Amino acid sequence: MRYTIPSYKRKQILNKIEGLNKRIVGMEGQRIEYTASLDYEITININDADMLVKVFDIDVTNPMVSLNGWSFLAVTEHSKEGNIILKKLYDVEIPEQYQNSDTYCEHCNTNRYRKYTYLVYNNETKEIHQVGSTCLTAYLGFDASLLMAHAELFTHLKTIMDDDRERG
Repeated sequence: MRYTIPSYKRKQILNKIEGLNKRIVGMEGQRIEYTASLDYEITININDADMLVKVFDIDVTNPMVSLNGWSFLAVTEHSKEGNIILKKLYDVEIPEQYQNSDTYCEHCNTNRYRKYTYLVYNNETKEIHQVGSTCLTAYLGFDASLLMAHAELFTHLKTIMDDDRERG
């Protein structure tokens, strides 16, 4: 996957990727493999005015980083009006049962009030499980904050790409 990012964010983004890669070492996880291009200029239109903006490309060869076979898929925000799936990553279809699910945790088998539940995806078995935040680390067998940080990074990259005002 290719992300086109404003050049002024180069150091911040590359440091974040390398920081995640350092945390992955020793956890039997897959590093984020990427290449970063040299800076170049593109023309974007903001408020009917064309502007030249310096950007660079990050090509990521494995955007679905996993640990012990599991990847972070999404956060489900539960409300009275219905569920909102946040930070959906990857090309994995989320089954309808999770789009309309209650706050049931498939680890502790309890259904209690939770504002958020987390969907995790097993790359080998293609299973998706809904887990509460207090059970997430126990369920996966490692600190799930690493996968969440990874998901946040790629959501941030996509936001930057889609926001002309950010690039301008």
